[in-house]
Amino acid sequence: QSYKAYQVCVEAVNGETLWPKSTAAEMLPPLARRMPGRPKKARRKSIHEEPRTGVSRVGRLMTCSNCKQPGHNKKGCKNPKVNGTQTSQAEPRPKKMKEKPPGGYGVHTFEDGTQYIRLPGWKRGKYFDPRSVEASQTNTGERIQTSQ
Repeated sequence: QSYKAYQVCVEAVNGETLWPKSTAAEMLPPLARRMPGRPKKARRKSIHEEPRTGVSRVGRLMTCSNCKQPGHNKKGCKNPKVNGTQTSQAEPRPKKMKEKPPGGYGVHTFEDGTQYIRLPGWKRGKYFDPRSVEASQTNTGERIQTSQ
């Protein structure tokens, strides 16, 4: 039964110029709506613009920083390493070891005289120097009662 739809041969039309003209209003495409999601940062290119490609490294001639010869770099150099060349990375400095405050609550006094206070309910403790003029205030401006 469904094959009856395919029995009739559809004739081809010669071209758009020979199509029958319609008296109805011209159909327009649907209005452009903003689609959901984060908008793109790059500007929208025109139809005639080509998409941008990355910078090609073809045609570059690398020079070895060890032997100053073209065609290879220091990593692939067959010559022995020259001691007079500068390295691209600076020598790592030894890290200063900070004295970590102790865990728990209470008052901890360091060797230099500064004190660290942490009370229950505080996320972080507070440092202060009891020898300074404003010994009753911390560096955040909150008052702390000191009992001596």
